[in-house]
Amino acid sequence: MKNSNDKENIFRLLEDFFLIITGTTMLMIVTYDVINRYFFANAFPWTHEVIRCLYVWVCFIGISYTERSENSGVISITYFEEKLSGFKRKILLVIQNIINIIFYLILISASIDIIRMSYIRNASTTTLNIPYWLIYSGFLVGMIFSVIRKLMKSFTLLRSNI
Repeated sequence: MKNSNDKENIFRLLEDFFLIITGTTMLMIVTYDVINRYFFANAFPWTHEVIRCLYVWVCFIGISYTERSENSGVISITYFEEKLSGFKRKILLVIQNIINIIFYLILISASIDIIRMSYIRNASTTTLNIPYWLIYSGFLVGMIFSVIRKLMKSFTLLRSNI
């Protein structure tokens, strides 16, 4: 039990570290851009490209981050969940997690196709020439993190006494 808790803590720290670093970087770049634009009348196009790239990664890693909370950070209808108790409730929650995992796996497949097409076309951003496959990799990483998070929640749920 301690081993799985350690893995979850490491995963949590990885998510936190990434989101804090990228969020802080985005804030610093936007602040830099605003100061240059309004006080020195000088705009840098690279700032927008970097922000867009980081924003894609933050959004998709953020999906995994929201899965950490008990209610998954999303709006849900809990009518049946509240009516059930014990083993039946546990089964319902595991089924919900399996459906979410299937959805994430479909999105992983789609993200691989998007990354592959971007790589084949050798597409990149205008100013910094950042390859689009690198930007779109945030989609893939976020979905993989979400699958891992849902699997961890399912295993924790199966071990628990509801």
